[in-house]
Amino acid sequence: MLALISLIYQNIYQYMPAEYHHHTSGTKTQPMLEIVDEGGLAVAISTSQKVVILGGGGREDAIGQAIKDQSDIDMYFGPGNAGTQEYGENLEVFDTGSISQIDPNLVIVGSEKHLATGVTNRLRERGLKVFGPSREAAQLETSKSFAVEFMKRHDIPHPETSITYEYDEARSFIEAFEDGTYVIKEDGLRGGKGVHLPDYRYQAEDIWHEIIQRSGGSEPILFQERMHGQEISVFVLSDGKNWTILPYAQDYKRLKDGDEGPNTGGMGAYSSEFEISDHEIVNDKQKRQIEEIVEKTINGMAQEGVEYKGVLYIGVMFAREKDFDPVVIEYNARFGDPEAQVIMPVLQREDVDIYEALYKTDIKEGLKNFDTYLINKRLTHSALTVCLASEGYPFSSIGEYEAVHIEPNVVQNSNLLVHHGEVKTDPYGRKVTLGGRVLYLTGVGYGVYEAAEHVYDSLDRKDVWFHGMQYRKDIGYQLISI
Repeated sequence: MLALISLIYQNIYQYMPAEYHHHTSGTKTQPMLEIVDEGGLAVAISTSQKVVILGGGGREDAIGQAIKDQSDIDMYFGPGNAGTQEYGENLEVFDTGSISQIDPNLVIVGSEKHLATGVTNRLRERGLKVFGPSREAAQLETSKSFAVEFMKRHDIPHPETSITYEYDEARSFIEAFEDGTYVIKEDGLRGGKGVHLPDYRYQAEDIWHEIIQRSGGSEPILFQERMHGQEISVFVLSDGKNWTILPYAQDYKRLKDGDEGPNTGGMGAYSSEFEISDHEIVNDKQKRQIEEIVEKTINGMAQEGVEYKGVLYIGVMFAREKDFDPVVIEYNARFGDPEAQVIMPVLQREDVDIYEALYKTDIKEGLKNFDTYLINKRLTHSALTVCLASEGYPFSSIGEYEAVHIEPNVVQNSNLLVHHGEVKTDPYGRKVTLGGRVLYLTGVGYGVYEAAEHVYDSLDRKDVWFHGMQYRKDIGYQLISI
């Protein structure tokens, strides 16, 4: 009897008002109806949906805020931060067993560290829906040598690369290459700081010695041709077979204005329509080439017996050395930080049901009916984020435990968002810094210029501030200057 009534409810589901549907693009996602047996009587009850997000940075706060703004969903974070606890629950314990007890509708794996441990594999083994690739698929990020060999096998354009484990061979590479013509990459996860651009031989030798000492010579070192050109971040949702491309973004790795200073995890980003009047950052030919790279990557993984499910980041450079054709600089197996802080607001403003899109990556052919581009029209909105980092970043954490000030007018401004990174709540209920990348102030507007204006005007007024705060003042300069 219970099964029969459940079937009836499923059949009439399509005729029910939209507010009872599991996913309703452009509106708040509402609780689902579940059929339960109450003493032999089948009863339809409303059940709250639950999402667990693994990670505790600005990326996870951005994803969480976007889903919560669109949906009546209970949010859990492992571990989360001072921002995520304002609309969700931060978990002290978030192993697979604890997550299973929550019984979430979806687990979103934000951090690359979790992907490397195979948490997605273990969660799927427990029957949970997961947004994020398997440990095997995540090797595209967790091992740069694996990614290079994969691109060689599938004819995916990338810089010429030599891989070595040998001390003497690494020395011979440094002696053979001309100064400033190559990049040195560490193989594993380095928090965005494993790429080195030496301009002189003595710098290369110092980098090489440091890597050898840290790894004990157990990990490969990559010597890669240094190319020059505009870079963009391409994010792709995939169900293992079908895929769709999200709005392009551009991030800023260097600490200081003018792309000077050391590499960081990311000091800002923007997402916008990349064709501005007569100026094009990405032209039609390059778009087609990017689509070919995506196709070869997703299909290549499948051919090797690995379904790539979740989000794939492709760092693309339009290399001058290749007549400005796109080449793959790197892969990541998750949303970028800070790119997520601009992509999520753009998807919201373009009325994309974010939860639905992420959920369908873990359903067989869930993206079958999606277009090549998730938003198959010109974007109406742009977003720009500026990272507010602590004093000493990226070399030290001397900027810890500084009080964070966020004026109420920022929270009330619909064109501004605050995404929390390395922030915690102290015993007195105050937000304090933990060093590193503390906050991200994100503006939304009808173009990059307007989005940037919202952010920088607010920073000039010191609406968001903490002692020792440092940030770049030129995020989005490529389009603002057009």
